[in-house]
Amino acid sequence: NIPDTDKLYDVCSSVALQAIRGGFDILPICKYVRQHKNDAQFMIIARGSNKAIATFKRSLKCEGLSSNVTVTGHVKRETYLKGIKSSKVYVSPKYEEGWGIAVCEAMSCGTPVVVYDLPAYEIFGDAIVRVPIGDRLALAKASLDLLSNQKRRNEMSQKSKKIAAKFDWNQIANTELSIISKLCTT
Repeated sequence: NIPDTDKLYDVCSSVALQAIRGGFDILPICKYVRQHKNDAQFMIIARGSNKAIATFKRSLKCEGLSSNVTVTGHVKRETYLKGIKSSKVYVSPKYEEGWGIAVCEAMSCGTPVVVYDLPAYEIFGDAIVRVPIGDRLALAKASLDLLSNQKRRNEMSQKSKKIAAKFDWNQIANTELSIISKLCTT
C-alpha cells in the first residue's frame, strides 16, 4: 500500500553481510554499473555485525563508490518498502534461499528483480531475471540492461505485480483457513 514514488535509486538491494548470503557480491555489481552509468545511485539495506558493516563501508570507499551508495542498517518496514519502490531495479545476490520473501516483496512493489538462479525462485517464472549462481558480472550486466531499457522494466513491473499478488498474506491466510475448516468438518 506504499504509494508510488519518484525513482531516486537505480539499484536497491537488501543484503546480509555474510558469505553465503551474498552481501559482499553487491560491491562489484555497483562498481560495474557505475562504470557504465556514472551517475548511478544505489540503496543498500545491509544487515550484519557492526564490524561487517564497517568493512562494507570501507570497501565502498576504497572502490570510490561512497558518493553513489546509500547504506542503511536495519530500517522500519515502511522505509524498506519505500526504498524498493523508489528504485528502478532490485538485486538479490543470495547464494541460497528457502523461499524468497524479499524478492516477492520487491515484485509486489513493481520493481524488476535480478537474482542468482536458485531453485526457490522457479515459482516466479519469467517475472524475474535469473543469472548463473555466483556470476557477479552476469548479475551486473542484467541489472545494467534493465536500467537501460525502460520498456522492459515497465513490462517486468506489471508481470511481477501480477505474480506477487498470488502470494498476498491475506489471500494465503484465507486459503489456509478454508483448508483447516474443511478438515475440521470431516
